[in-house]
Amino acid sequence: MTIKSRRKAFTLVELLVVIAIIGILVGLLLPAVQAAREAARRMSCVNNMKQIGLGLQNYHAAFNTFPAGHMESGWDGPSYRHQFSWMTAILPQIEQTAVYEQIDFNKVDLMLSANQNPAFQSVGNTLISTYICPSDAVGKINPDWAPTNYLGNQGTLCGLRDKNGNGMFGHNSWMRFSDVLDGTSNSIAIGEILKG
Repeated sequence: MTIKSRRKAFTLVELLVVIAIIGILVGLLLPAVQAAREAARRMSCVNNMKQIGLGLQNYHAAFNTFPAGHMESGWDGPSYRHQFSWMTAILPQIEQTAVYEQIDFNKVDLMLSANQNPAFQSVGNTLISTYICPSDAVGKINPDWAPTNYLGNQGTLCGLRDKNGNGMFGHNSWMRFSDVLDGTSNSIAIGEILKG
C-alpha cells in the first residue's frame, strides 16, 4: 500500500486574499508614516524658532539691544538701500560664525543694494538650516539669495521706511526689552511663512 504525497500550494484565491490583506495593511501604515514624518518636520521648525529666539536673546545680552529689522542707508529714493537684516546680525549667536566672518563689513557700499554689494555676495546664497522649515517644499526662489521661512515682525505699519514701525524689527530701529511695553510673552518677534 503506497501513500501518494500531495504537494501543498496556494490557490489563486488564497494568493489574492494575501495580496489584498498586505495592500490594506500598507494603506493603513502609509498615513501613519507620513504623519510621523510631518511631526518630525514640525519639531524641526519649532526647534528653529527656539534657536532664533535664543540667538535674539544672546544678541540682546551682548549688545543691550535687539538687531534692527534692516540696517539701511538713506530713507528713500536712490540712496535708500537695504544692507543687512536681523538674520545677518544674529548669525554668530546661532552657531553660524563662519558664515558671518565671510562678510567683509569694510566693503559695504551704502549706495548699492545688498544683492549688488561686494560685501555680501560671497555668502548671500548660503543656506542656513536654522532659517529653513523642512515642511516648506518650495526650494530656492532667487539664485543669488538663500531663502528663509522666518520674518521679523515690523508691526502693523510694516510699509514704513523709517523707524516708526511698532513691531520688534522696524527699519533702522534697535529695540530693547524695556521697549516691549506689552511684555515679551505677549509680543510676536518672529513669524513663520512660506517661502516666496
